[in-house]
Amino acid sequence: MRLLPKNENFYELFTDIAQRLSGAAVLVHQLFEDPANRGTYVAQIKRLEHEADYLTHDIIIRIDKTFVTPFDREDIHSLASELDDVVDLLDGTARRAEMFNITTVCKPAVVLSEVIVRAAAALEIAVRGMKDAKLVKSNALELKRLEE
Repeated sequence: MRLLPKNENFYELFTDIAQRLSGAAVLVHQLFEDPANRGTYVAQIKRLEHEADYLTHDIIIRIDKTFVTPFDREDIHSLASELDDVVDLLDGTARRAEMFNITTVCKPAVVLSEVIVRAAAALEIAVRGMKDAKLVKSNALELKRLEE
């Protein structure tokens, strides 16, 4: 019997949220490439957004129940919330495309969505490998490059 509850699933939960983020980014890109089927993409993105919300909520509950966390509680909460915020923004983009009945998308928007997909992939790799500082740093540099 453990007297001090310790939970090491935080890393897995972060990865799960990052996967939803990457999936939502890919779907936004597909929506921009194929706006005629935007309803399908919007529904799929909304599903991923709900899953990310659930995972974020699970992390927050686990913080309260866990005595020993892998790193600072505030940092855990912040990382989970900020990853979820990105998924929320992607969902908002998709919902606006549907709300404004977007039927054609200009080429720069498609290119930007491709950059977002690459950034989401780099972020997912960094989150998945959070225990490897070199991996995180190289992906952070890639994110900075993509941002610029």
